Amino acid sequence: MKNLLTLTAVLIASSACSFHARSPEDYSSVTRGLLETRSSQIQSCYDGVLKSNKNAAGTVIVHFTVKEETGAVTAAEVMPESTAA
Repeated sequence: MKNLLTLTAVLIASSACSFHARSPEDYSSVTRGLLETRSSQIQSCYDGVLKSNKNAAGTVIVHFTVKEETGAVTAAEVMPESTAA
């Protein structure tokens, strides 16, 4: 009986420590979905730039953090060394 209780405790402890590792494809999919929810804000920003410069074009690289608990985007920062716009 004591061995059975010990085995049960070990099984419960090991299952409580399990996790699911996300693949790069998972992160890409979730990030794309997040950006799609911000599509109107991104388009509005781009339209604002076009009002002052009709020939605006290029690539803008932005690094940001997504809070795991809420999904809120924080610390968004344009990376000037990687941006050609």
